[in-house]
Amino acid sequence: MEKIVIASASMTKFTDHYDKDIRHLASEVIASTTLPLNLSPKDIDALVIGSMASQLFTRQGNLGALIAQENYMYNASAFTVEAGEASGQAAVRAAYSLIKSGMHDYALVVGVEKVTDVLKLPKLQSIVGYVNMDSRYEVDMGLTLASMYAMMAKAHMKKFGTKREQIASVAVKNHFHGSLNPLAQYRNKLSVEKVLSSEIVASPLTLFDTCAAADGAAALLITTESKAKELTDEYVEIKASTLAHSPVRLADRENLYSIPSIKLAAEKAYEMANVTPDKIDVVEVHDSYTITEIIALEELGLFKRGEAGKATEEKQTYFNSSIPVNTSGGMKARGYPFGAAGVAQLVELYLQLLSKAGDRQVKDAELGLAQAVAGTGGTSVVHILSTV
Repeated sequence: MEKIVIASASMTKFTDHYDKDIRHLASEVIASTTLPLNLSPKDIDALVIGSMASQLFTRQGNLGALIAQENYMYNASAFTVEAGEASGQAAVRAAYSLIKSGMHDYALVVGVEKVTDVLKLPKLQSIVGYVNMDSRYEVDMGLTLASMYAMMAKAHMKKFGTKREQIASVAVKNHFHGSLNPLAQYRNKLSVEKVLSSEIVASPLTLFDTCAAADGAAALLITTESKAKELTDEYVEIKASTLAHSPVRLADRENLYSIPSIKLAAEKAYEMANVTPDKIDVVEVHDSYTITEIIALEELGLFKRGEAGKATEEKQTYFNSSIPVNTSGGMKARGYPFGAAGVAQLVELYLQLLSKAGDRQVKDAELGLAQAVAGTGGTSVVHILSTV
């Protein structure tokens, strides 16, 4: 069976793009992904858009057709994928499947979101809740993602003795990585004291335990190895692409300190790629809240349960340490345009595996894992990439 690869990747800076709408952001990364390969619009026969809530944010739906039209991709089967906050990586999985099936030659994945100058914060928070949580039994009852993750943080602290400072150290590490990424939204460094003293969002989590919304887009060109070789000698293999579910409602879970869908998707991915967690060289995980990253690392099997917080505090997850995590800065510092975030995770792995990550380059990186989640874990997606 022929290898499925990423032949090109790019992203915009994640920030407040006041001068660009959603189609302009998408078109920018389409050009920067395809032009270096001398691909024309007619060569792209599949366009998959990942966007969490474009209809609610910008009153624009059917992005697949719109963005295909804007970029003269008249031969492309174009559609949009929505899976809450995991929409970007879910779109990658859809594109991977299109190439794997043999139905298409070139699938372009674009993750995109336009948020910051079209919605005020209360409305934004409401939409994020309704898209990712159970609207009837959670959002309408007054729960928010912040309050849910606060409960999960307290449960983790009680069960494993995880310290508040250890949770805060996730933000410190991700901002350090973000300071090395020229496309990151926030390039300032943080201290544990700064995180702990910031405004409380939902105790014990504070403002600097959360990520901020941004505008932006990211893109990947997915094809077969034989097709990629006609275009470039720089590509990485998609070794695994998996998606799994947990109960959307947090109250229906067995406990509050784990996210079963991450574990299930990871187990499927390791089996598909025929690798074990100890072989992973670089990781991009969902860190919409600092506690999310800690739980994700444990569910992925990279640390035993209860040990990821301590490991982060001890700097084991820095880019130049044993298990580099969120070398891009993560959602916390790189920025969080919802639909683009999961695709950007894979852009970072692409750069790392091709030794193009600059000051944050992980030495001898050959195997990378990216994980995205919707809400508190109703959906999780995992991809494993490797050098070829």
